[in-house]
Amino acid sequence: MCVCLTIPTFIFTLSVLLLGSLTASEASATEIDFSRDIRPLLASKCFECHGPDKHESGLRLDRRVLAFRESDSGSAAIVAGKPQDSELFRRVASNDVNERMPPEGEPLSREDIDALRRWITDGAEYTKHWAYIRPQTSPAPAVRQTSWPQSPIDHFVLSRLEEEGLAPSPSADRYTLIRRLHLDIVGLPPSVEEVDAFVCDQSPNAYENLVDRLLQSPRFGERWARWWLDMARYGDTNGYESDEPRTMWSWRDWVIGAFNRNLSFDQFTIEQLAADLLPDATQDQLIATGFHRNTLINTEAGAKDDEFKDAAIKDRVETTFTVWLGATFGCAQCHTHKYDDFSQREYYQVYAFFNNTTERATEGESDTISLFIGHPGKLARRRSEVDRLRTAATLTEEPDTALRKWERNTRQTMAAWQTLDAEDLKSSAGSTLKKQSDLSVLATGDNPDFDNFTFVASPPVGQLTAIRLELLKHESHTNGSLGRGVDGNTVLTEFEVFVHDAEIAPTRIEISGAAAEHFQPGLPIENVIDGNPESGWATEGHSRRENCRAVFTFASPVEIKSGTRLTVYLKHHSRFRGHVTGRFRLAVTDGSTEEISALPLDAQAALDLNPGKRSPQQKQLLRKHYLESTNLPVPLANYENALKELDEFEERHSTTTMVMREGQTQPTHFQIRGNFLDPGDEVTAGVPKVYGLPLAADQRNRLALARWIVDPEHPLTSRVTVNRVWEVLFGRGFVTTSEDFGVQGELPTHPDLLDWLATDFVQSKWNFKALLKTIVMSETYQQSSATPRQLLQRDRYNQLLARAPRFRVEAEMVRDVSLEIAGLLSSRIGGASVYPPQPETVWENVFVEQGLKKWPTSTGEDRYRRGIYTYYKRTALYPMLRNFDAPSRNVCTVNRKRSNTPLAALNTLNDPAFVEAAGGLAQRMLRGPGGTPERLKYGFRLCVSRPPTTQEKEVLQRLLEKALARFNANPQQAADLVSGVILEPPSELQPVQFAAWIVVANMLLNLDATLTRG
Repeated sequence: MCVCLTIPTFIFTLSVLLLGSLTASEASATEIDFSRDIRPLLASKCFECHGPDKHESGLRLDRRVLAFRESDSGSAAIVAGKPQDSELFRRVASNDVNERMPPEGEPLSREDIDALRRWITDGAEYTKHWAYIRPQTSPAPAVRQTSWPQSPIDHFVLSRLEEEGLAPSPSADRYTLIRRLHLDIVGLPPSVEEVDAFVCDQSPNAYENLVDRLLQSPRFGERWARWWLDMARYGDTNGYESDEPRTMWSWRDWVIGAFNRNLSFDQFTIEQLAADLLPDATQDQLIATGFHRNTLINTEAGAKDDEFKDAAIKDRVETTFTVWLGATFGCAQCHTHKYDDFSQREYYQVYAFFNNTTERATEGESDTISLFIGHPGKLARRRSEVDRLRTAATLTEEPDTALRKWERNTRQTMAAWQTLDAEDLKSSAGSTLKKQSDLSVLATGDNPDFDNFTFVASPPVGQLTAIRLELLKHESHTNGSLGRGVDGNTVLTEFEVFVHDAEIAPTRIEISGAAAEHFQPGLPIENVIDGNPESGWATEGHSRRENCRAVFTFASPVEIKSGTRLTVYLKHHSRFRGHVTGRFRLAVTDGSTEEISALPLDAQAALDLNPGKRSPQQKQLLRKHYLESTNLPVPLANYENALKELDEFEERHSTTTMVMREGQTQPTHFQIRGNFLDPGDEVTAGVPKVYGLPLAADQRNRLALARWIVDPEHPLTSRVTVNRVWEVLFGRGFVTTSEDFGVQGELPTHPDLLDWLATDFVQSKWNFKALLKTIVMSETYQQSSATPRQLLQRDRYNQLLARAPRFRVEAEMVRDVSLEIAGLLSSRIGGASVYPPQPETVWENVFVEQGLKKWPTSTGEDRYRRGIYTYYKRTALYPMLRNFDAPSRNVCTVNRKRSNTPLAALNTLNDPAFVEAAGGLAQRMLRGPGGTPERLKYGFRLCVSRPPTTQEKEVLQRLLEKALARFNANPQQAADLVSGVILEPPSELQPVQFAAWIVVANMLLNLDATLTRG
């Protein structure tokens, strides 16, 4: 079959093919550039055998001096100016399959061979990769269409378009522009009133005024913090299989606040990487260091701290270089980087910066700070009142003196305990039980899956009213904890006490009550006296290492005569194999029931401590019992009650968050093949040489590293950041591989514009809002997104920027937009994560975290918070977010990929949250102006900002009529739909009418235009 092409068609087709295979810079290049044309070719075809790690035949091509050296065969791979004498060129151009290189895989193309020939002919210069050269500001290029550009951005873009024979698209209409700006800057659609005001504003500064207003909106921080959280791998849980909860939302709120107050990007960087090393760091700055506490934390049984600390440090190294430098630096942890100039030694030099932190990597409670959240005025007033009442109280009796007197008296009246001295000890499964000098019993030797301990002793003569069990930590246990389980935990399933003597058979003592200082949620102390061998009491030894006491009260006093013995059975038959008690001690008392229960065990434990060693919570606990058991003089009582209320107020409005802290300098070793168990030579902290920027500070710590990253001379930080911002606004960056600016990454489509923005960003003192304003004020940004077929064929991915992009908004925004349109979205900023509606079965097949067995669906305002506040469980991500491509955040995610699957449509049509939003929109329409046509128009405008066309009005009217007819025929369906939206229908409407409007609202919320940024 013969295919004929006319000359114009052939030229057009050829230009399309060239554009598809070359970047714009390559297409216009007249000279061969090593960084752009040759190094990627050598990296992909030659470095595997002749690169940094492997030098077959003594040849190494990644360094000029080595490539020009004679190989083992006696010939030089490259002879400058003489391709015919260069062994490299001769071998890649050879037709002999026995000598052609590369020996395997596809041979070099004719174009690649020609590029090598031209490069060698021109002198075979090895130039530095473009990204490792400091950006330089180029003057805005001249253009023919001088009326279009409004900023340097437009000059760079238009110059390129004119080279390609293209013209920019016309400006978008005002309806589109205001919606685009709202979605891009604050992540929410504009109101109808805001649209009308902008459309009618004829002042020359209307657009700029709108930009300025949006940049000052408190919703700005929420929109841009979401972008940052992906890179920071923020989550509300620790990750790994158990994926237990962590409290980090204060750091998330810090990010929101930092964007809102326009914290300069260099300071934003320094505070997150190293604020704890700043002199006189504030609490707010310490919170910022949570950036690198977002690493995964393993709380599983048997997790080794050194192993997971190594994993956490490697994650921090890779995340730092990915986020700020767009570098695939993690590739160098096992070997020198195959493509970029990063040695493995340099990787561990950077590792050394993070090797001195004090936190553990296998638990989440270390290195936290306590925070007071909100109501600072109320707190100050309460503290002032406490001070005033304290002054008045001292006229009666010094408050602290009264409290100490109560503590002393309480100790004296508490039930006296007598420790039992074991006379016989047995293990049913082979454990070795040994009595210790403090009369405790230590289990050693084999640790069976299940075991019963038998303890026999002679109690004191008289009446016994209770027995106390102490579980004690020991260095021989896992992690020095309480139990012998692989995670240090203990699970006791049954606790039984028998009394016997020579005359009577053993008689079981009835236990009427049990209390413990601590228990693992879901495994309380009561389980050991319930007669169920499958239930049990756990001490949570994998994360809690304090001794733990339990008291068992007898139903009636037990008479003990001379010669009577007690036998106690401690049984371990839980499904958690090997979770056997490691060390325990028993004691009995003859105290009254009132004396035994005078103080809870946690209060008794606090009372036993030296006052200086009590935690704030323990002090508050003792004060509470002091007040409840003492008749105080009025002034003293007033003071104590006010102090109690102050403590409760602070606790109610307090939280904790994990922070970074620097410990003692730890030696860092090069790891052979990346294995932390196979250390090599010791290395000192340092930075890669390829950037050409030495570390400025004498002290080599994280603060020095952070300052090096934001040094104005750094070639990459500003480039990477502006590229990412451009990617958010245009759907793709100048460098489309925004995670990789290295040799294997894509070349920038507009290198001069990228460098202009990067240098302008630094010159603005890293002003993030100024960067955004510069971009959105350009004509390039304000273009229409309409795409003629010819332009789509010529530039499918809009690399030339001849139009504005269209793309679906991000996952969190999908829901935010719907709730905002529905009038349901909460405006509250910050606070603990919330639980919007999700299917009940989502958590059935995941590890159930501490006490949180079901998704505790939020009510009230929390039900309608923005998506950034949704509880982020890494192993069971909120389904709506998953369906719209949100990442798990186990690792740093630079950009989300947008998919288009039926699940997304099913989600927005049927998810309870979206059905509720449809109900809210239906209410807004019904309360809107005029009759049905005007109300339908109002709903349409709420969703897409612009007025509907005549055809769109007719479609909406027909849909409403069909829905009414359907529900009139089946009123039960209407009632079911209305009941699912929670909101009450307007009083004047029947369920059938309200349901019909919900159907219309649901359709409007699912329009492509509603969920698309155009």
